[in-house]
Amino acid sequence: MSATPQVIRPAGVLEAFFHSRTSLGVDSCVAATARYEHISGRPLDKATLYTALEEVIAKHPIMGTRLYSTATSRVPSWVRLESIDFNRIVEFRDDLDPSQLESILEEIFLHPFDLDADLPLWRLMILPDGRLIYQNDHAMGDGLSGLSALITLLAALQKIPENPTHSGTMSLAGREIILLPPLEEALTIPVPLSMIFKEVNQSLNPFAARKRNSIWTGNMVARAYKLGVNVRIIQLNPEEINYLVKMCRTHRTTLTGVLFVLVNSTLAYLLRRGPDPKGKFNSMVMFVPLSLRGQAKTPLNAICNHVSYYSDVHPFITPALDRKTPYPAADGFPWKEAARFSETLQREAPEAPATIGVMRALITSRENYFQGLLGKKREGTVEISNVGPISSAWGVRRQPTPEEPWTMPDLLICQADGTAGAALKVNVTGTVPGGLGITLTWGKDAMDETFANQWAEAIRDGLKTLVSTTSSSSSRLQS
Repeated sequence: MSATPQVIRPAGVLEAFFHSRTSLGVDSCVAATARYEHISGRPLDKATLYTALEEVIAKHPIMGTRLYSTATSRVPSWVRLESIDFNRIVEFRDDLDPSQLESILEEIFLHPFDLDADLPLWRLMILPDGRLIYQNDHAMGDGLSGLSALITLLAALQKIPENPTHSGTMSLAGREIILLPPLEEALTIPVPLSMIFKEVNQSLNPFAARKRNSIWTGNMVARAYKLGVNVRIIQLNPEEINYLVKMCRTHRTTLTGVLFVLVNSTLAYLLRRGPDPKGKFNSMVMFVPLSLRGQAKTPLNAICNHVSYYSDVHPFITPALDRKTPYPAADGFPWKEAARFSETLQREAPEAPATIGVMRALITSRENYFQGLLGKKREGTVEISNVGPISSAWGVRRQPTPEEPWTMPDLLICQADGTAGAALKVNVTGTVPGGLGITLTWGKDAMDETFANQWAEAIRDGLKTLVSTTSSSSSRLQS
């Protein structure tokens, strides 16, 4: 790259925020993974993948850029790359066992992006069974962005003839690169004084709601950032998810509402009636990312950070005295609580842009903000990130055809942010055939290991119980 790279535009508020997370060692990356299958059974070879990636980058120009900053830069800037050597960012790992996907993802999250390298902020790993693990720095895009990259790649593969050739390098010289605007330019971001006063009070008032000792948010944040998370995978097949969606509609709730009930109710049970009871806790802090693509009129399949979040304290759903399991029985599931949470998210969604406005107004130093989280009470208990189903809007066939021979039978998204993020992250996506993929992640020091595993198993078993009414096949927790 030349000594003076060509600046496309400065990083936006969220892009700079996530860039600082990486540069300070707070977080590594976000990931999305899918297995690619050809109708003939032929494997995904290097030349085919590289040829398809050229079309993906053409559709998502940000994949041909990187963030550049100097010692005096207030915010980094997006700069163009003159070329991409795919052999430097794409790994074919024939030495890895695909059945150990959880461990592979855990290893991936130990490796942040080198922000000084002349490389894009994404990379790929390909396993022997055709599974692709797409990783990007959070500054480049959110969880939905990883999904967009994988689905765009699927569409590109459909057009590649057999036995293509590729040099391994893609030239970007002379190409016009136009990026989507940052969130604050794509959408009017209000800064309500009432919300600023509320956040300042939460920060300075020792008796503020989120600081109460009765709120469980896992272990205290460590005194230094370190990478490393645990990953667990839950998968539901199309029959199971169809039944669950039908039940959600009957009870006027959503899958996010159901997951809220499961994480809340199982946590309440384990804290109060588990092997090591902690009866003083009566509530938790929920964190839910909310996409702003609709409000900003951003394409569904874009790669960007057009997102905000909802966060608030929620009381525990008290387990019935006669309950024998950490999770509620299917015939006694608290659907009203699920519906109430879904209604809350629907009501709060229009106000989501203001949350970014308050964040922009109050975080005057990103470094001071992240350092200020260390050694303190964790701010979040659970984050549920649900990017939704693979609907017809994505333009993907559920089954392969001779004209479109490639398909993705499964799909997962995953994130880390283990040191200071919510104690547990629940990452949810639909799959092309109509099933569901869920990953549970938590930092190595965010919770006690035994307790975290009990909680993950309770969430899995609770889902299994809920969908097993009409399906003989069950969800599974890979380990």
